[in-house]
Amino acid sequence: MRFPLFTRAFVLVATSSLTAFALPQAAGLAGGPSFKTQKHYELKFQYRQTSTDSALDSAYVKNFQALYGLTENIEIGVDNDFEGNTRFGAKFGMVIDKKQKLRFGLGIQDIFDDSEVNLGLAKDFNGYELQAGFIDKAKGQAFFGYRQKFGKDIRLSFDHATGPKGRTAGRIDYYFLDGWSLDVRVYFPNNDSAPRTQRFGIAYQTMLNQK
Repeated sequence: MRFPLFTRAFVLVATSSLTAFALPQAAGLAGGPSFKTQKHYELKFQYRQTSTDSALDSAYVKNFQALYGLTENIEIGVDNDFEGNTRFGAKFGMVIDKKQKLRFGLGIQDIFDDSEVNLGLAKDFNGYELQAGFIDKAKGQAFFGYRQKFGKDIRLSFDHATGPKGRTAGRIDYYFLDGWSLDVRVYFPNNDSAPRTQRFGIAYQTMLNQK
């Protein structure tokens, strides 16, 4: 399988920045987890910049993430922030009602340091999906999410986590080339004293079992 020069360069930079291969679920919605997993053999790299304040010219935290569909039900990954901090995570997902298009997901983030567990359900409807669950964070948070595609190129996501440390988030993804996408996210904390922040990212994904 041959990749364009731009694709090969991105993958080379991403892999050289990661110290291991496994993640805190990047297969998420807007600001929280997704209870769906990567497809078997699907590999995804993401580079993201997240602001520390509401201003567009504020300082940004940079990080790489990688995800891999280890099996049809298990996703693993790694996150590195360029400052020596690497986090690992994994997710298990399975269809529990094929007719109703209902899935169960169980994920763990920061496996080796102050682990955070989340679990919930995802249901597909005609053209959109709903997700709901629980995040073991800040004494527990309920989580609700919505995602919808518009044609082949645009996808919108919204989610909300309850509690004083929760937030409401919105996200738009634009798929501009085969395997490539750009995304913009905005986060609105439940705590009025915390600033609104934004995130900009680029991602590449491919199926490793293609010949």
